[in-house]
Amino acid sequence: MARPRKIESPEALQQAFDEYMAHCAAFTKSVLSNSGKLVDVPTPRVPTVGEFCRFIKMERHTLDEYALREGFSATIKSIHAQIHDAKQIALLNGEGNTTGIIFDLKCNHGWKDKTTIEHEGEITVTMNLTQ
Repeated sequence: MARPRKIESPEALQQAFDEYMAHCAAFTKSVLSNSGKLVDVPTPRVPTVGEFCRFIKMERHTLDEYALREGFSATIKSIHAQIHDAKQIALLNGEGNTTGIIFDLKCNHGWKDKTTIEHEGEITVTMNLTQ
């Protein structure tokens, strides 16, 4: 007998993700103000798929398996896209650890370092087609 599904519908998965995003947005850090008082400053967390899975108490591979279930694929693709977008925005706004975000984008979202070499002048190619 199989275990019951942790998430019953794509709508429930989306609702759980929305709750996770609100959880990430609610983080604050206490800092000392100019007047010497501690104040809470919003410091939203950059969302990740792994942390989302821990938030809903699900293994990462289980979320990947849900993508194969009828109706879940579009929701999971949307979740991945929203997390990717949030990381890009954090990177562009200087939020979080820049090196860490770049590393994560390379490992989990297909980003690559690209080097372009420009050359001026001639290139001579000689081919010997005899045996």
